[in-house]
Amino acid sequence: MEKQNPFKNIGQPPHDVPEDIRNNIMKSITTAKHLMKIKLLFKQNHKAAMSSLFKRKINKPPSN
Repeated sequence: MEKQNPFKNIGQPPHDVPEDIRNNIMKSITTAKHLMKIKLLFKQNHKAAMSSLFKRKINKPPSN
């Protein structure tokens, strides 16, 4: 008995993707793009961001 490769039949014939799956994939792609942009912005300004997080101003009293 000969084994058939199930991957040879993928996309034959082409079918439309269901709308709910398409929407989930597009949301995931959008989220990934936003995360990459945030990473890039943080990477470009990481020194200032880190120093502003950990720097304490001693002479200025905390505001409430």
